[in-house]
Amino acid sequence: MPLCGIAGVVAAHSIDADRETEKVARMVRALKHRGPDDDGLSAHGRAVLGHTRLSIIDLSDAGHQPLANEDGTVHVVYNGEIYNFPTLRRALIEAGHHFSSNTDTEVLVHGYEQWGLDGLLERIDGMFAFALWDERQETLHLVRDRLGLKPLFFASRCGRLVFASEPKALIAYDEKAPPMRPEALLASLHHVAVPAPATMYEQYEALEPGTVLTWSAGDGAARVRRYWTWRRDPVIDDPAVAETKLWETLCASVERHLIADVPIGIFLSGGLDSSLVAAACAEIGRRVTCITIAIDDEQHDESGFARMVCERFGLEHRVLPMAADAGRAFEDGLADMFDEPFASSAALSAACIAQSAAQEFIVMLAGDGGDELFGGYKWYRQWIERYGRDGQRRPVAGAARAWARRLTGRRDDPADPLAGYARLLGALEPRLVARLFDPAWIDRCGTAIDPAAIYRDRDDLGATGFDRLQALDLQQFLPNVCLRKVDRTSMHFGLEVRVPWLDRSVVDVAASTSEQVRNPDGRLKGLVKRVARTRLPAPLLEKRKQGFSTPIRRWFPKERMLDEMRRTRDAGDWWRGVFANDAVSAAGALKGRPLWRIYMTWQWVRRHRGLTNTE
Repeated sequence: MPLCGIAGVVAAHSIDADRETEKVARMVRALKHRGPDDDGLSAHGRAVLGHTRLSIIDLSDAGHQPLANEDGTVHVVYNGEIYNFPTLRRALIEAGHHFSSNTDTEVLVHGYEQWGLDGLLERIDGMFAFALWDERQETLHLVRDRLGLKPLFFASRCGRLVFASEPKALIAYDEKAPPMRPEALLASLHHVAVPAPATMYEQYEALEPGTVLTWSAGDGAARVRRYWTWRRDPVIDDPAVAETKLWETLCASVERHLIADVPIGIFLSGGLDSSLVAAACAEIGRRVTCITIAIDDEQHDESGFARMVCERFGLEHRVLPMAADAGRAFEDGLADMFDEPFASSAALSAACIAQSAAQEFIVMLAGDGGDELFGGYKWYRQWIERYGRDGQRRPVAGAARAWARRLTGRRDDPADPLAGYARLLGALEPRLVARLFDPAWIDRCGTAIDPAAIYRDRDDLGATGFDRLQALDLQQFLPNVCLRKVDRTSMHFGLEVRVPWLDRSVVDVAASTSEQVRNPDGRLKGLVKRVARTRLPAPLLEKRKQGFSTPIRRWFPKERMLDEMRRTRDAGDWWRGVFANDAVSAAGALKGRPLWRIYMTWQWVRRHRGLTNTE
């Protein structure tokens, strides 16, 4: 099972193999942090493939990539984990295929031969991004897993397709970065990160979760189609049945995620999801080491809850102190990790714990995904309170609205329920956008001015309540923010993070359980708490949700951020044409995480001033 970086190029016209191989070699070097153990390159007619490997299962040279089938007509470079590969491997051997390694990578080439691409994708269970070159058909397939745990980017132009695990490798191929997209910059402010399929760079795109890109030498065109879509089929409406099913499924998922030939630990935040992963490890008899951050702020420190979990199950517990200096050390590094503005303050603590864990472990389990699958975010309830379960209720108007605003201290709610949802997740108000950005730059942003646009494209109009909002988050917030944070901060240090809650089997349980069982009477994570009540210490069920949060107001005080913005503004004209003259004053009306978003965007633009194309 290789967690790696992949890269490559295909062209409809003839290529200079030596020249293209050297360019792909540059891409691989740019991804070396994702796979420090090995790298490989191979040229096959119109295609050159590259790979850098983090060895986890079958540490021998047999796991070297690019990897081919028996007759050398199907080649693959692959980043990920296929958790059910032993079962698929046995089936393929029975069908007459010969394997040269014990890695899951070979399942891809032989499975493609045996079942075709669609048959392969129906069978594999895991997190993955891979490129498969069919030399006979002169066709390349790029594939990304169902929920977007592993990233994949590409550029298609003039009959040529270039692809890579991170944008920095595409930039290495081109030898310089393309101009930035104005609409992507604004979208990253609205949504913490640039939503796929867009990227911050013109010409570069992100392959969306659950999709396949197929490129053919016949016409040199890239075509994207969806092979998986989140669908609910609620057949479980008995809470006791759902509790048993979820717990047994989670334990089986954790057991599959513990398969490795290298040390494995758990990122234990002290919240329900990671604590149940630890409980599942104990249930199946695995005593893994848990790592927790102890933040120097009582409101954000959950290490005491994590300690309760470890004491209950007899698990080894490592506590890593994290003070302001540790968090600030990653302030500049986030831009390099993500290649784009990424304004989630949780990335600071994620990077800190990943760096520490990578000194001892190669693989860590994490608790991500439970909130999106089982309704754990407070904004679900807030949206329903304001717009009703069906989204048809409209906020109060006129004098009543003014009275309600004084009573609650809340901003006006947009009339559009999807705009209201975007606002709950931190989207900027239009009047603030107008004060922050140059008018000409705003004119170039198109539909990104409307933060609800990405939700309209993804909205399930047949769903209501939690079902509707969770479907939106599974398509936007989970892959573009949560999983992007996990992948980039961990792989930057050569660390693999596995997420048992997002195993296909657990996703199926969530999809088959009714909302009234998952979130009875609108209770956040009601089913998960039912599972936890007899398995975790009681205080964990009573505390408020935290996660690996960061005390951003104390570590990055408002005046510190504003002073830095003033200093860099006065140091040159780099900001003109993007930001408004009084942008710093406009930012001064904010504090905490909203100000952090603007500050990180400001700093990213400053470091990439040559890409603004404002002339």
